[in-house]
Amino acid sequence: MSCVGPGEDLAVRRRYRTWFVEVARGAGSAFPGPDETVWLDQLKHDHDDLRAVLADIGPGEIERALEAAAGLSFFWDVRGYLSEGRSCLLRLLGFEETGAFPRARAAAMDALGRMALAQDDHVGATHALQASAGLFLTLGVPGRAAWSLSSLAISAFRQRDQAQAVQFAADASALAQESEDELAIGRCGAAEALAAWGRGDTAVAALLLEKSLARGRRWQSDWVVAKMLHFIGWFAYLDGDTSRGLALERESVSILRSLGDRRLLADCLDVLACLCRERDDPTDVAANLALAERLREDIGCPRPAYLQESCAAARAYTHTRLAYGALAVARTTGARWDLDRIAAHVLTPQIAPSGMVAATKSDVRSQPGQLTARERQVAELLTRGFTNGEIAAALTISERTAERHLENLRRKLGVRSRAQVAAWVAARPDPARPEDG
Repeated sequence: MSCVGPGEDLAVRRRYRTWFVEVARGAGSAFPGPDETVWLDQLKHDHDDLRAVLADIGPGEIERALEAAAGLSFFWDVRGYLSEGRSCLLRLLGFEETGAFPRARAAAMDALGRMALAQDDHVGATHALQASAGLFLTLGVPGRAAWSLSSLAISAFRQRDQAQAVQFAADASALAQESEDELAIGRCGAAEALAAWGRGDTAVAALLLEKSLARGRRWQSDWVVAKMLHFIGWFAYLDGDTSRGLALERESVSILRSLGDRRLLADCLDVLACLCRERDDPTDVAANLALAERLREDIGCPRPAYLQESCAAARAYTHTRLAYGALAVARTTGARWDLDRIAAHVLTPQIAPSGMVAATKSDVRSQPGQLTARERQVAELLTRGFTNGEIAAALTISERTAERHLENLRRKLGVRSRAQVAAWVAARPDPARPEDG
């Protein structure tokens, strides 16, 4: 029998809820700053509890809940919970009483807009960010309004609406300077840099990005530093400075690994694919594009518009430079890699996919005669991207039989992954023709 009475139990639950709400409210103040990773890891540890608390918020608690959700927005963004974060914010903002708490509502709208922007939902981002900026201006908080306007500038840049990007960035910068808010000034400097690049003023853009990078280092903010390195690397690619672009994107990836940031990592992988195209390395181009797309699918974040044209050209290049089987191998490389393994692939050239494919070919060339005709069929379908269920349907066999054939393939070829089986197919001059000699 419990020694805690109903009243005491309710009091315990209230303290529990209050503690987690306060943790979330405090999290936002850590960005940007030297404790970002500590906070991100703590919020990850408490994530299930925070979910439960915010899901159970009711009337009378909405102000603190909005502040808590706004504080969690950086965690949701960096760690790839964008859809979850937007859903939570929309639910909380739907309470009628939010109008009684304009500052909390403005903070939540800013968070909602930034996450919509991250998912390339520019209509949703514009609506939320304009509402946030208006509320903060009405409340006399120009520094916070500048944050929202700078996000609108970035949204315009990503949509290639350069005139709007310039206007929003200028308005944001004026408000930030008025507020003397150092963090807002830094945020606006990055937006001004992108706007300057969009209008063709590359010298100004480069100077502003370097200033933003210096601010990030001064603030000891890995989050800001990684973002600035990525954009400087992207502009180095556009300028044709491949070596510098590679170095900057790899430095960004190294930092993102410690932050656990999957969204910006996907952007870095896209730029690395474009840079590898300049180095005439089609295998790495295909692998980096595939890894980026896999991350985007996991976190619900489409490729930003500013990267799409160059990435489409990089993809077309792989089709002209790689045979079908080799292209399939490159695309399946890293199918189950976690963030650490992806970062290691980027940072350690000797474990690039091209090296893996070459090693696999050497390992299995002496063994093709050991495979049955059915096993060769299974291997060919696997290379074409078929799942076990699709292989079973195509060959009119049970899924368990298909799995057994795959187990036999891995055992006979002395490999462990589906990608290595696909590499065996790519190594054969004619994968469709049986060779039993």
